Amino acid sequence: MSIDRLSNNLRMAEYKFAKTMPWMPHYYTVGATWEDYEEFIWTAHSIQEFGIQQKFFKDARKYFYLDGWRYWIMDKDPNDAEIINRERENIRQPQWSE
Repeated sequence: MSIDRLSNNLRMAEYKFAKTMPWMPHYYTVGATWEDYEEFIWTAHSIQEFGIQQKFFKDARKYFYLDGWRYWIMDKDPNDAEIINRERENIRQPQWSE
């Protein structure tokens, strides 16, 4: 099932702490470091497909929630994604978006 594949990919990825943004603690995984880059792109597409549309400041984006983590990509087109971000759900509360 696609959700199972997405969940497994997100759980198995290696993440680094984003040191440049300590006021907004989050982690990221870099697609270029994945053993299978096409699987990374598939994962970025799946975050967009299964995620919930919410606002972060003025921008709306899709967030996927799993195991107390919130995942997102910065790019509008998942094919352009270079990183996948994650943060703990309780760090901040994005606003629901129509």
